[in-house]
Amino acid sequence: MIGRYWLVIAAIVPLAVLRIASTHLTFAQTLDEPVHVGAGHEWLTRGTYLLDFEHPPLPRALFALPFIHDHSDHPTDNTEYGNDLFALDDRYIHNVAAARRGNLLFFVIAALALAASTRKLFGDAVACVALFLFANLPAVLAHAGLATTDMAGVAGFAVALFALLLWTDDPSWPRTILLGVAIAFGISCKYSFPFFFPPVMLIVMIARRRFAPTRLLVAFVIACVVTWGAFGFEIGTIAGSGPKASEMARLAHVPERWTHVPLPARDLFLGFIALRVHNQAGHAAYLFGRVSHDGWWYYFPIALAIKTPIPYLLFTALGVWLLVKRRRDAAFLVLIAAVILAIAMCSRINIGVRHILAVYIPLSMIAGYGVVELWRTTRIAVGVAMLWLIVSSVRAHPDYIPWMNAFAGERPYRALLDSNFDWGQDIWRLARVCKQRGITWLGYDVVTSIRPSSIGITGGEPLREDTPTHGWVVISEQKLELARIANPHAYGWLESQPHFERIGKTLRLYHVK
Repeated sequence: MIGRYWLVIAAIVPLAVLRIASTHLTFAQTLDEPVHVGAGHEWLTRGTYLLDFEHPPLPRALFALPFIHDHSDHPTDNTEYGNDLFALDDRYIHNVAAARRGNLLFFVIAALALAASTRKLFGDAVACVALFLFANLPAVLAHAGLATTDMAGVAGFAVALFALLLWTDDPSWPRTILLGVAIAFGISCKYSFPFFFPPVMLIVMIARRRFAPTRLLVAFVIACVVTWGAFGFEIGTIAGSGPKASEMARLAHVPERWTHVPLPARDLFLGFIALRVHNQAGHAAYLFGRVSHDGWWYYFPIALAIKTPIPYLLFTALGVWLLVKRRRDAAFLVLIAAVILAIAMCSRINIGVRHILAVYIPLSMIAGYGVVELWRTTRIAVGVAMLWLIVSSVRAHPDYIPWMNAFAGERPYRALLDSNFDWGQDIWRLARVCKQRGITWLGYDVVTSIRPSSIGITGGEPLREDTPTHGWVVISEQKLELARIANPHAYGWLESQPHFERIGKTLRLYHVK
Protein backbone atom coordinates (compact mmCIF):
# COMPACT_ATOMS: atom_id res chain seq x y z
CA MET A 1 0.00 0.00 0.00
CA ILE A 2 2.89 2.35 0.72
CA GLY A 3 4.24 1.85 -2.79
CA ARG A 4 0.83 2.53 -4.30
CA TYR A 5 0.47 5.72 -2.25
CA TRP A 6 3.76 7.12 -3.51
CA LEU A 7 2.92 6.15 -7.08
CA VAL A 8 -0.28 8.19 -6.87
CA ILE A 9 1.57 11.15 -5.34
CA ALA A 10 4.21 10.86 -8.06
CA ALA A 11 1.46 11.08 -10.68
CA ILE A 12 -0.59 13.94 -9.23
CA VAL A 13 2.17 16.38 -8.28
CA PRO A 14 4.23 16.36 -11.52
CA LEU A 15 1.06 16.63 -13.63
CA ALA A 16 -0.03 19.68 -11.64
CA VAL A 17 3.46 21.17 -11.95
CA LEU A 18 3.30 20.73 -15.73
CA ARG A 19 -0.08 22.44 -15.86
CA ILE A 20 1.23 25.36 -13.84
CA ALA A 21 4.50 25.67 -15.77
CA SER A 22 2.64 25.67 -19.08
CA THR A 23 1.11 29.04 -18.12
CA HIS A 24 4.44 30.76 -17.49
CA LEU A 25 4.92 31.90 -21.10
CA THR A 26 1.24 32.68 -21.67
CA PHE A 27 0.69 35.59 -19.34
CA ALA A 28 2.33 38.96 -18.82
CA GLN A 29 3.48 40.01 -15.39
CA THR A 30 0.73 40.63 -12.89
CA LEU A 31 0.68 43.91 -10.99
CA ASP A 32 2.74 42.71 -8.03
CA GLU A 33 5.34 40.51 -9.71
CA PRO A 34 7.95 43.17 -10.57
CA VAL A 35 7.79 44.42 -6.96
CA HIS A 36 8.35 40.94 -5.54
CA VAL A 37 11.21 40.16 -7.91
CA GLY A 38 12.81 43.58 -7.46
CA ALA A 39 12.68 43.40 -3.66
CA GLY A 40 14.10 39.89 -3.71
CA HIS A 41 16.93 41.01 -6.00
CA GLU A 42 17.72 43.96 -3.75
CA TRP A 43 17.96 41.66 -0.72
CA LEU A 44 20.12 39.14 -2.58
CA THR A 45 22.55 41.50 -4.24
CA ARG A 46 22.69 44.59 -2.04
CA GLY A 47 21.88 43.24 1.40
CA THR A 48 19.16 45.86 1.91
CA TYR A 49 15.38 45.54 1.88
CA LEU A 50 14.01 49.02 1.31
CA LEU A 51 11.86 48.74 -1.82
CA ASP A 52 8.89 47.06 -0.17
CA PHE A 53 8.50 45.84 3.42
CA GLU A 54 5.11 44.12 3.22
CA HIS A 55 6.31 40.61 2.37
CA PRO A 56 9.20 38.47 3.65
CA PRO A 57 12.38 38.19 1.56
CA LEU A 58 12.66 34.37 1.43
CA PRO A 59 10.24 33.60 -1.44
CA ARG A 60 11.14 36.83 -3.22
CA ALA A 61 14.84 35.93 -3.16
CA LEU A 62 14.00 32.62 -4.84
CA PHE A 63 12.12 34.45 -7.61
CA ALA A 64 15.06 36.83 -8.12
CA LEU A 65 17.73 34.12 -8.12
CA PRO A 66 17.89 33.85 -11.96
CA PHE A 67 18.97 37.52 -12.07
CA ILE A 68 21.58 37.43 -9.33
CA HIS A 69 24.36 38.56 -11.70
CA ASP A 70 22.30 41.39 -13.21
CA HIS A 71 21.44 44.88 -12.01
CA SER A 72 18.68 47.48 -12.25
CA ASP A 73 18.94 51.09 -13.35
CA HIS A 74 16.05 52.06 -11.04
CA PRO A 75 17.29 51.05 -7.57
CA THR A 76 14.69 53.09 -5.68
CA ASP A 77 11.55 52.42 -7.77
CA ASN A 78 9.92 49.21 -6.57
CA THR A 79 8.10 48.54 -9.87
CA GLU A 80 10.69 49.71 -12.39
CA TYR A 81 13.42 47.80 -10.54
CA GLY A 82 11.64 44.56 -11.40
CA ASN A 83 10.75 45.77 -14.89
CA ASP A 84 14.47 46.29 -15.57
CA LEU A 85 15.12 42.65 -14.73
CA PHE A 86 12.22 41.46 -16.88
CA ALA A 87 13.49 43.52 -19.84
CA LEU A 88 17.01 42.04 -19.78
CA ASP A 89 18.41 40.98 -23.18
CA ASP A 90 15.05 41.65 -24.86
CA ARG A 91 13.75 38.35 -23.46
CA TYR A 92 10.79 39.72 -21.56
CA ILE A 93 8.46 36.73 -21.28
CA HIS A 94 11.33 34.27 -20.73
CA ASN A 95 12.62 36.40 -17.86
CA VAL A 96 9.14 36.54 -16.32
CA ALA A 97 8.89 32.75 -16.66
CA ALA A 98 12.31 32.31 -15.03
CA ALA A 99 11.13 34.24 -11.97
CA ARG A 100 7.91 32.24 -11.79
CA ARG A 101 9.64 28.86 -11.78
CA GLY A 102 10.75 29.43 -8.20
CA ASN A 103 7.13 29.25 -7.03
CA LEU A 104 6.82 25.67 -8.27
CA LEU A 105 8.92 24.64 -5.27
CA PHE A 106 6.39 26.14 -2.87
CA PHE A 107 3.54 24.37 -4.65
CA VAL A 108 5.33 21.02 -4.33
CA ILE A 109 6.06 21.65 -0.64
CA ALA A 110 2.42 22.58 0.02
CA ALA A 111 1.13 19.53 -1.88
CA LEU A 112 3.42 17.05 -0.10
CA ALA A 113 2.74 18.55 3.33
CA LEU A 114 -1.02 18.42 2.68
CA ALA A 115 -0.79 14.77 1.67
CA ALA A 116 1.37 13.94 4.70
CA SER A 117 -1.04 15.62 7.16
CA THR A 118 -4.07 13.95 5.60
CA ARG A 119 -2.38 10.58 5.58
CA LYS A 120 -1.58 10.93 9.26
CA LEU A 121 -5.20 11.61 10.17
CA PHE A 122 -7.12 9.49 7.67
CA GLY A 123 -4.80 7.12 5.80
CA ASP A 124 -3.52 6.71 2.27
CA ALA A 125 -6.79 6.83 0.31
CA VAL A 126 -8.01 10.10 1.78
CA ALA A 127 -4.55 11.63 1.42
CA CYS A 128 -4.46 10.85 -2.29
CA VAL A 129 -7.96 12.22 -2.86
CA ALA A 130 -7.26 15.39 -0.83
CA LEU A 131 -4.13 16.03 -2.87
CA PHE A 132 -6.00 15.42 -6.13
CA LEU A 133 -8.69 17.92 -5.13
CA PHE A 134 -6.12 20.52 -4.08
CA ALA A 135 -4.15 20.10 -7.32
CA ASN A 136 -7.26 20.77 -9.42
CA LEU A 137 -8.31 24.02 -7.78
CA PRO A 138 -8.05 26.89 -10.29
CA ALA A 139 -7.12 29.39 -7.55
CA VAL A 140 -4.22 27.18 -6.44
CA LEU A 141 -3.00 26.58 -9.99
CA ALA A 142 -3.27 30.31 -10.73
CA HIS A 143 -1.18 31.59 -7.85
CA ALA A 144 1.32 28.74 -7.99
CA GLY A 145 2.15 30.02 -11.48
CA LEU A 146 3.15 33.55 -10.49
CA ALA A 147 6.18 35.14 -8.83
CA THR A 148 4.12 36.19 -5.81
CA THR A 149 4.14 35.12 -2.16
CA ASP A 150 0.64 33.66 -1.82
CA MET A 151 1.61 30.06 -2.62
CA ALA A 152 4.63 30.38 -0.33
CA GLY A 153 2.15 31.26 2.42
CA VAL A 154 0.21 28.06 1.71
CA ALA A 155 3.42 26.02 1.83
CA GLY A 156 4.45 27.59 5.14
CA PHE A 157 1.05 26.88 6.69
CA ALA A 158 0.91 23.30 5.38
CA VAL A 159 4.38 22.44 6.68
CA ALA A 160 3.69 23.97 10.09
CA LEU A 161 0.38 22.11 10.39
CA PHE A 162 2.07 18.78 9.61
CA ALA A 163 4.82 19.48 12.16
CA LEU A 164 2.15 20.38 14.73
CA LEU A 165 0.27 17.12 14.12
CA LEU A 166 3.49 15.19 14.61
CA TRP A 167 4.26 17.11 17.80
CA THR A 168 0.80 16.56 19.30
CA ASP A 169 1.25 12.82 18.68
CA ASP A 170 4.54 12.81 20.55
CA PRO A 171 6.25 16.04 21.71
CA SER A 172 9.72 14.53 21.62
CA TRP A 173 12.76 16.76 21.37
CA PRO A 174 13.33 16.02 17.64
CA ARG A 175 9.70 16.87 16.90
CA THR A 176 9.91 19.97 19.08
CA ILE A 177 12.86 21.17 17.02
CA LEU A 178 10.97 20.34 13.82
CA LEU A 179 7.96 22.34 15.01
CA GLY A 180 10.14 25.36 15.77
CA VAL A 181 11.80 25.21 12.35
CA ALA A 182 8.41 24.75 10.62
CA ILE A 183 6.98 27.80 12.38
CA ALA A 184 10.03 29.81 11.33
CA PHE A 185 9.50 28.64 7.76
CA GLY A 186 5.86 29.78 7.89
CA ILE A 187 6.81 33.24 9.17
CA SER A 188 9.53 33.52 6.54
CA CYS A 189 7.02 32.73 3.79
CA LYS A 190 4.15 35.08 4.64
CA TYR A 191 3.60 37.73 7.28
CA SER A 192 -0.04 36.72 7.74
CA PHE A 193 1.17 33.38 9.14
CA PRO A 194 1.61 34.67 12.73
CA PHE A 195 -2.03 35.79 12.68
CA PHE A 196 -3.45 32.50 11.37
CA PHE A 197 -1.28 29.86 13.00
CA PRO A 198 -1.39 30.58 16.78
CA PRO A 199 -5.17 30.00 17.03
CA VAL A 200 -4.73 26.91 14.85
CA MET A 201 -2.10 25.62 17.29
CA LEU A 202 -4.47 26.18 20.19
CA ILE A 203 -7.32 24.35 18.43
CA VAL A 204 -5.14 21.34 17.60
CA MET A 205 -3.61 21.09 21.07
CA ILE A 206 -7.02 21.25 22.75
CA ALA A 207 -8.59 18.80 20.31
CA ARG A 208 -5.73 16.30 20.65
CA ARG A 209 -5.28 16.93 24.39
CA ARG A 210 -1.58 17.54 24.13
CA PHE A 211 0.09 20.22 26.23
CA ALA A 212 3.81 20.29 26.89
CA PRO A 213 4.48 23.91 27.93
CA THR A 214 8.24 23.58 28.36
CA ARG A 215 8.79 21.99 24.98
CA LEU A 216 6.35 24.39 23.38
CA LEU A 217 8.40 27.25 24.77
CA VAL A 218 11.56 25.65 23.37
CA ALA A 219 9.85 25.35 19.97
CA PHE A 220 8.98 29.06 20.17
CA VAL A 221 12.59 29.99 20.97
CA ILE A 222 13.85 27.83 18.10
CA ALA A 223 11.33 29.50 15.78
CA CYS A 224 12.59 32.94 16.83
CA VAL A 225 16.25 32.04 16.28
CA VAL A 226 15.67 30.34 12.92
CA THR A 227 13.47 33.22 11.75
CA TRP A 228 16.20 35.64 12.72
CA GLY A 229 18.61 33.51 10.69
CA ALA A 230 16.28 33.69 7.69
CA PHE A 231 16.66 37.47 7.90
CA GLY A 232 20.46 37.21 7.95
CA PHE A 233 20.86 37.61 11.74
CA GLU A 234 20.41 41.32 11.16
CA ILE A 235 20.17 43.79 14.05
CA GLY A 236 19.08 47.34 13.38
CA THR A 237 16.63 50.10 14.20
CA ILE A 238 13.49 51.05 12.33
CA ALA A 239 14.75 54.61 12.04
CA GLY A 240 17.98 53.27 10.57
CA SER A 241 16.07 51.87 7.61
CA GLY A 242 15.40 55.37 6.35
CA PRO A 243 12.55 57.90 6.16
CA LYS A 244 10.12 55.47 4.51
CA ALA A 245 10.33 53.08 7.48
CA SER A 246 10.06 55.90 10.00
CA GLU A 247 6.97 57.27 8.26
CA MET A 248 5.34 53.84 8.29
CA ALA A 249 6.08 53.49 11.99
CA ARG A 250 4.44 56.86 12.59
CA LEU A 251 1.35 55.83 10.63
CA ALA A 252 1.17 52.62 12.65
CA HIS A 253 1.31 54.71 15.86
CA VAL A 254 4.63 53.26 16.94
CA PRO A 255 6.19 55.63 19.54
CA GLU A 256 9.08 57.53 17.98
CA ARG A 257 11.53 56.47 20.69
CA TRP A 258 10.87 52.81 19.85
CA THR A 259 12.09 53.37 16.31
CA HIS A 260 15.60 53.87 17.71
CA VAL A 261 15.69 50.58 19.65
CA PRO A 262 17.95 47.93 18.00
CA LEU A 263 15.89 44.91 16.93
CA PRO A 264 16.84 41.46 15.69
CA ALA A 265 15.30 40.77 12.27
CA ARG A 266 14.38 44.43 11.84
CA ASP A 267 12.84 43.75 8.43
CA LEU A 268 10.39 41.33 10.04
CA PHE A 269 9.10 44.04 12.36
CA LEU A 270 8.94 46.45 9.45
CA GLY A 271 6.84 43.90 7.60
CA PHE A 272 4.33 43.70 10.43
CA ILE A 273 4.22 47.49 10.60
CA ALA A 274 3.65 47.76 6.85
CA LEU A 275 0.86 45.18 7.05
CA ARG A 276 -0.78 47.12 9.89
CA VAL A 277 -0.58 50.39 7.98
CA HIS A 278 -2.05 48.78 4.86
CA ASN A 279 -4.92 47.27 6.83
CA GLN A 280 -5.61 50.55 8.62
CA ALA A 281 -5.69 52.44 5.34
CA GLY A 282 -7.83 49.81 3.63
CA HIS A 283 -7.72 49.06 -0.07
CA ALA A 284 -10.14 49.83 -2.88
CA ALA A 285 -12.19 46.64 -3.35
CA TYR A 286 -15.04 45.49 -5.58
CA LEU A 287 -17.95 43.15 -4.92
CA PHE A 288 -21.13 42.75 -6.99
CA GLY A 289 -21.09 46.21 -8.51
CA ARG A 290 -20.05 48.04 -5.36
CA VAL A 291 -16.73 49.63 -4.47
CA SER A 292 -15.46 50.08 -0.93
CA HIS A 293 -12.17 51.16 0.59
CA ASP A 294 -12.94 49.42 3.87
CA GLY A 295 -14.12 46.09 2.47
CA TRP A 296 -16.99 43.92 3.70
CA TRP A 297 -17.05 41.37 6.49
CA TYR A 298 -18.68 38.87 4.11
CA TYR A 299 -16.22 39.41 1.23
CA PHE A 300 -14.06 36.31 1.75
CA PRO A 301 -16.92 33.82 2.27
CA ILE A 302 -18.45 35.03 -1.00
CA ALA A 303 -15.11 35.02 -2.83
CA LEU A 304 -14.43 31.49 -1.60
CA ALA A 305 -17.88 30.33 -2.71
CA ILE A 306 -17.44 31.82 -6.20
CA LYS A 307 -13.78 30.97 -6.81
CA THR A 308 -14.05 27.30 -5.75
CA PRO A 309 -15.45 24.53 -8.00
CA ILE A 310 -18.98 23.59 -6.93
CA PRO A 311 -18.26 19.83 -6.60
CA TYR A 312 -15.37 20.68 -4.28
CA LEU A 313 -17.76 22.76 -2.16
CA LEU A 314 -20.23 19.85 -2.07
CA PHE A 315 -17.52 17.39 -1.04
CA THR A 316 -16.41 19.81 1.68
CA ALA A 317 -19.94 20.23 3.03
CA LEU A 318 -20.35 16.45 3.10
CA GLY A 319 -16.98 16.05 4.80
CA VAL A 320 -17.92 18.57 7.51
CA TRP A 321 -21.15 16.70 8.26
CA LEU A 322 -19.45 13.29 8.34
CA LEU A 323 -16.58 14.50 10.52
CA VAL A 324 -18.95 15.95 13.09
CA LYS A 325 -21.06 12.80 13.00
CA ARG A 326 -18.43 10.05 12.79
CA ARG A 327 -14.91 11.39 13.36
CA ARG A 328 -15.00 13.97 16.09
CA ASP A 329 -11.34 13.30 16.78
CA ALA A 330 -10.58 14.99 13.42
CA ALA A 331 -13.41 17.55 13.44
CA PHE A 332 -10.91 20.19 14.58
CA LEU A 333 -10.14 20.63 10.86
CA VAL A 334 -13.51 22.34 10.52
CA LEU A 335 -12.56 24.78 13.27
CA ILE A 336 -9.20 25.45 11.63
CA ALA A 337 -10.86 26.39 8.34
CA ALA A 338 -13.45 28.49 10.19
CA VAL A 339 -10.77 30.36 12.16
CA ILE A 340 -8.74 31.18 9.03
CA LEU A 341 -11.88 32.50 7.37
CA ALA A 342 -12.97 34.44 10.47
CA ILE A 343 -9.59 36.16 10.81
CA ALA A 344 -9.64 37.10 7.13
CA MET A 345 -13.15 38.51 7.54
CA CYS A 346 -11.72 41.09 9.96
CA SER A 347 -9.35 42.42 7.30
CA ARG A 348 -9.98 45.63 5.39
CA ILE A 349 -7.85 44.41 2.47
CA ASN A 350 -10.43 42.65 0.29
CA ILE A 351 -8.66 42.21 -3.04
CA GLY A 352 -8.53 38.49 -3.70
CA VAL A 353 -9.22 34.96 -2.56
CA ARG A 354 -5.43 34.54 -2.78
CA HIS A 355 -5.19 36.07 0.70
CA ILE A 356 -6.85 32.99 2.20
CA LEU A 357 -5.37 30.28 -0.04
CA ALA A 358 -4.16 28.50 3.10
CA VAL A 359 -7.78 27.64 3.92
CA TYR A 360 -7.66 25.10 1.09
CA ILE A 361 -5.31 22.94 3.19
CA PRO A 362 -7.90 21.97 5.85
CA LEU A 363 -10.76 22.17 3.33
CA SER A 364 -9.03 19.68 1.01
CA MET A 365 -8.51 17.31 3.93
CA ILE A 366 -12.19 17.59 4.85
CA ALA A 367 -13.34 17.19 1.24
CA GLY A 368 -11.04 14.20 0.71
CA TYR A 369 -12.58 12.47 3.72
CA GLY A 370 -16.06 13.21 2.38
CA VAL A 371 -15.21 11.70 -1.02
CA VAL A 372 -13.82 8.46 0.41
CA GLU A 373 -16.73 7.98 2.79
CA LEU A 374 -19.30 8.68 0.06
CA TRP A 375 -17.49 6.25 -2.25
CA ARG A 376 -18.37 3.43 0.17
CA THR A 377 -22.10 3.95 -0.41
CA THR A 378 -22.65 5.57 -3.82
CA ARG A 379 -19.84 5.43 -6.33
CA ILE A 380 -21.91 6.87 -9.16
CA ALA A 381 -22.43 10.16 -7.33
CA VAL A 382 -18.72 10.41 -6.55
CA GLY A 383 -17.80 9.61 -10.14
CA VAL A 384 -20.15 12.24 -11.56
CA ALA A 385 -18.96 14.93 -9.13
CA MET A 386 -15.30 14.09 -9.75
CA LEU A 387 -15.84 14.25 -13.49
CA TRP A 388 -17.51 17.64 -13.02
CA LEU A 389 -14.51 18.86 -11.05
CA ILE A 390 -11.99 17.56 -13.60
CA VAL A 391 -13.87 19.06 -16.55
CA SER A 392 -14.15 22.42 -14.76
CA SER A 393 -10.46 22.44 -13.95
CA VAL A 394 -9.36 21.39 -17.45
CA ARG A 395 -11.66 23.93 -19.12
CA ALA A 396 -10.20 26.65 -16.93
CA HIS A 397 -6.72 26.08 -18.35
CA PRO A 398 -4.73 28.27 -18.76
CA ASP A 399 -7.00 31.06 -17.47
CA TYR A 400 -6.95 30.05 -13.83
CA ILE A 401 -6.80 33.63 -12.50
CA PRO A 402 -10.21 34.82 -13.82
CA TRP A 403 -11.97 31.48 -13.39
CA MET A 404 -15.18 31.51 -11.36
CA ASN A 405 -17.92 28.95 -10.97
CA ALA A 406 -21.54 29.20 -12.10
CA PHE A 407 -22.50 31.24 -9.03
CA ALA A 408 -20.71 34.22 -10.63
CA GLY A 409 -23.09 34.25 -13.60
CA GLU A 410 -22.35 34.86 -17.27
CA ARG A 411 -20.42 38.05 -16.55
CA PRO A 412 -18.10 37.09 -13.69
CA TYR A 413 -16.38 40.49 -13.70
CA ARG A 414 -19.59 41.88 -12.21
CA ALA A 415 -19.11 39.64 -9.18
CA LEU A 416 -15.40 39.97 -8.38
CA LEU A 417 -12.49 41.92 -9.80
CA ASP A 418 -8.90 42.63 -8.74
CA SER A 419 -6.66 39.55 -8.58
CA ASN A 420 -9.79 37.39 -8.69
CA PHE A 421 -10.25 38.32 -12.34
CA ASP A 422 -7.86 40.82 -13.90
CA TRP A 423 -4.35 41.28 -12.56
CA GLY A 424 -2.92 42.43 -15.89
CA GLN A 425 -2.16 38.91 -17.09
CA ASP A 426 -3.65 39.23 -20.60
CA ILE A 427 -1.33 42.03 -21.72
CA TRP A 428 1.11 39.53 -23.22
CA ARG A 429 -1.69 38.06 -25.32
CA LEU A 430 -2.46 41.60 -26.44
CA ALA A 431 1.19 42.11 -27.34
CA ARG A 432 1.16 39.03 -29.56
CA VAL A 433 -1.96 40.22 -31.38
CA CYS A 434 -0.42 43.67 -31.88
CA LYS A 435 2.77 42.15 -33.26
CA GLN A 436 0.83 39.99 -35.73
CA ARG A 437 -1.09 43.02 -37.01
CA GLY A 438 1.70 45.56 -36.88
CA ILE A 439 -0.02 47.66 -34.22
CA THR A 440 2.43 49.96 -32.46
CA TRP A 441 -0.01 52.64 -31.22
CA LEU A 442 -2.87 52.00 -28.82
CA GLY A 443 -5.43 53.96 -26.90
CA TYR A 444 -5.65 52.12 -23.60
CA ASP A 445 -7.31 51.80 -20.22
CA VAL A 446 -5.99 48.59 -18.72
CA VAL A 447 -4.67 47.08 -15.50
CA THR A 448 -0.93 46.59 -15.79
CA SER A 449 2.49 47.41 -14.39
CA ILE A 450 4.23 46.41 -17.61
CA ARG A 451 6.69 48.60 -19.48
CA PRO A 452 5.15 49.21 -22.96
CA SER A 453 8.50 48.90 -24.72
CA SER A 454 8.84 45.36 -23.36
CA ILE A 455 5.87 44.28 -25.47
CA GLY A 456 6.55 46.34 -28.58
CA ILE A 457 4.09 49.18 -27.99
CA THR A 458 5.99 52.36 -28.84
CA GLY A 459 3.10 54.81 -28.94
CA GLY A 460 -0.29 55.42 -27.38
CA GLU A 461 -2.27 57.42 -24.88
CA PRO A 462 -4.69 56.76 -22.01
CA LEU A 463 -8.34 56.71 -23.00
CA ARG A 464 -10.77 59.35 -21.77
CA GLU A 465 -14.23 58.25 -20.69
CA ASP A 466 -16.02 61.05 -22.52
CA THR A 467 -13.79 61.66 -25.54
CA PRO A 468 -13.79 59.27 -28.54
CA THR A 469 -10.44 58.00 -29.77
CA HIS A 470 -9.82 56.69 -33.26
CA GLY A 471 -7.64 53.77 -34.26
CA TRP A 472 -6.83 50.75 -32.13
CA VAL A 473 -8.26 50.88 -28.62
CA VAL A 474 -7.95 48.39 -25.78
CA ILE A 475 -9.93 48.48 -22.55
CA SER A 476 -10.20 45.95 -19.76
CA GLU A 477 -13.52 44.72 -18.40
CA GLN A 478 -12.30 45.76 -14.96
CA LYS A 479 -11.61 49.36 -15.95
CA LEU A 480 -14.89 49.56 -17.85
CA GLU A 481 -16.88 48.18 -14.92
CA LEU A 482 -15.27 50.49 -12.38
CA ALA A 483 -15.68 53.53 -14.64
CA ARG A 484 -19.39 52.84 -15.08
CA ILE A 485 -19.95 52.49 -11.35
CA ALA A 486 -18.72 56.05 -10.93
CA ASN A 487 -20.38 57.30 -14.13
CA PRO A 488 -23.05 55.16 -15.88
CA HIS A 489 -22.34 56.99 -19.15
CA ALA A 490 -18.58 56.35 -19.09
CA TYR A 491 -17.23 55.15 -22.43
CA GLY A 492 -20.63 55.64 -24.03
CA TRP A 493 -18.80 56.36 -27.27
CA LEU A 494 -17.66 52.74 -27.37
CA GLU A 495 -21.29 51.57 -27.39
CA SER A 496 -21.51 52.68 -31.03
CA GLN A 497 -18.83 50.13 -31.86
CA PRO A 498 -20.75 46.89 -32.43
CA HIS A 499 -17.72 44.66 -32.63
CA PHE A 500 -14.66 44.05 -30.52
CA GLU A 501 -12.17 41.26 -30.25
CA ARG A 502 -11.83 39.48 -26.94
CA ILE A 503 -8.22 39.16 -25.81
CA GLY A 504 -8.01 36.44 -23.21
CA LYS A 505 -10.77 36.77 -20.64
CA THR A 506 -10.23 40.36 -19.56
CA LEU A 507 -9.58 42.69 -22.53
CA ARG A 508 -11.59 44.19 -25.37
CA LEU A 509 -9.74 45.29 -28.51
CA TYR A 510 -11.57 47.77 -30.78
CA HIS A 511 -10.69 49.33 -34.09
CA VAL A 512 -12.51 52.67 -33.99
CA LYS A 513 -12.95 54.35 -37.37
